[in-house]
Amino acid sequence: MPNSAHRQSQLLASEAHAQMRQANVSKARELFRLASEKESVALAAIPLDKTRTRGILAVSLVSMLFKAAQYYEVTQLAQELVLDETLPPFALAQIRDLEASSWSELESESR
Repeated sequence: MPNSAHRQSQLLASEAHAQMRQANVSKARELFRLASEKESVALAAIPLDKTRTRGILAVSLVSMLFKAAQYYEVTQLAQELVLDETLPPFALAQIRDLEASSWSELESESR
């Protein structure tokens, strides 16, 4: 599964988690956002017949956007991804869960 973009994404996410543990939330969110950009590139490079791998990377991508507090982007991407017939059911379920959580975050932000 690993490709260069995915490895870069994982390194950025690892650093983001470290920043979060140090209470550097703003820096962590920025690193998660950068990691999501790399994960998007990684997902695009995976052949359509590698459904499990595509599912794992799609969930990872949406999850990183969520951790970056990019809730609107999560909802947009989730709506696109649930239409992707190459993604397995486990991935679609997790993506829908992240979308629902993002809507909840957006609603609480608007209050």
